Amino acid sequence: MRSGFLPERIVHIHLTRACNLACAHCYSSSGPGKSGELALRDLLVALPGFRREGYRQVSLSGGEPLAYAALPDLVAHAVEGGWRVTMVTNGLLAKPRHDALLALLSGIAISFDGLAVRHDRMRGRIGAFDLATRALGRLASRNLPVAAAITIQRDALTELPELAEHLVAHGARVLQIRPIARAGRATGFGRDVTLRQSDHARLFLVASALQQELGVRVHVDVAPSTELWRQRDAYAGLLAECSQDRNAQRPLSDLINPLVVTEAGVLRPVAYDFDERYNLGTLGAPSRSAVQGFRQLVSQEIASLRDAELAFVDWFDRLARASSQV
Repeated sequence: MRSGFLPERIVHIHLTRACNLACAHCYSSSGPGKSGELALRDLLVALPGFRREGYRQVSLSGGEPLAYAALPDLVAHAVEGGWRVTMVTNGLLAKPRHDALLALLSGIAISFDGLAVRHDRMRGRIGAFDLATRALGRLASRNLPVAAAITIQRDALTELPELAEHLVAHGARVLQIRPIARAGRATGFGRDVTLRQSDHARLFLVASALQQELGVRVHVDVAPSTELWRQRDAYAGLLAECSQDRNAQRPLSDLINPLVVTEAGVLRPVAYDFDERYNLGTLGAPSRSAVQGFRQLVSQEIASLRDAELAFVDWFDRLARASSQV
């Protein structure tokens, strides 16, 4: 049985707020000198529990995961435990000394925000685009499973075809495209930066065309509302049973996917910026007390898809925004 609109059951672990960059749109407001990181021992204790709850993939991010000193031990332990481990990185620290570690990963996504001028401005560092591109090409030359994770702003839509061609030419096997989210530092952006409904439609169509033209897999975090409604049975595990007691008997991955772990060890559904009312406890003391509220939120948002005219939805961002509404 599927769990939500994802093909795998994933734990997103935000290891640290430390980062070598201070990106203007960082959802966790990470950067140089920022404090807060997960203790390795706590993660090693928690991973078997997540496994018993049905999760099979660990996705590592930060901050910058390569700035997390215990990363080699964590990855080696997770891989030995049968986890599929992936990572999102800005690429600037992906040096040859990390190649043995990176070779253990099932996927490495290097993040981009547009072409060079825009990317460097968002990252606050001149030359960041070229350094990330070189890292992409170097990892691809070593036949590592490298992808590009693209965060797209409204006025960057016109750059997307050229950027996609550039990244594929340098070895990206997959393009992961998501609209910029109004979270963290990006909450200070004007509304002209975020995508509108018509922009979601344009993004979906451009991504579909790029997949045909470039011959690589292109995943975009928007989908037609009609298609999401058709696939609503993906949430059967969460929505089919109203009883909190019955839900308590199911593996957590049937109910919450993805599961997010913040650098403070807080467990949340779906997204780092999900409202704290839906927190699921901590690494040391997980709790299902908020599952029923999450169930009601998902039920409400899925029901709204049924009567919607053809629209394109950023589903997980939609849930995150809805979680903060009173």
